[in-house]
Amino acid sequence: MKKEAIYEIKEGETLESLFKFSGGLSAVASTSAVNISRIKPFKDRNQELVFDRFLTTINYSNQDNTKGFALTDGDEVTVQEILTKQKNSVFIEGNV
Repeated sequence: MKKEAIYEIKEGETLESLFKFSGGLSAVASTSAVNISRIKPFKDRNQELVFDRFLTTINYSNQDNTKGFALTDGDEVTVQEILTKQKNSVFIEGNV
C-alpha cells in the first residue's frame, strides 16, 4: 500500500476499498500474497483453543474472487513485496 496507516473501515467495506483509501498498491506489491490477520469474534472463542487470531492469504491478482473480500474490526492487512531477483540476467566482472 502506498500510504501505510491505521484505517477505520465501515461495515460492508472491502479489501478493494482499503486499497483505494491507501492510495493503491505500490509498484513492488505482490498481489499474489496479501495476508490478513484476523481476530476471532467473541462468540467463536472458547477455552480449548489457545489461538484467537488466524491468518488468511489472498491472491488479489485474481480480483474476480477477492474484490469483495469483507474486512472486519481488528483485521491487519499486509501486502508482501515482489522478489528483488531478476530472471535471465548476466553479470560480467573483470577484464573483458
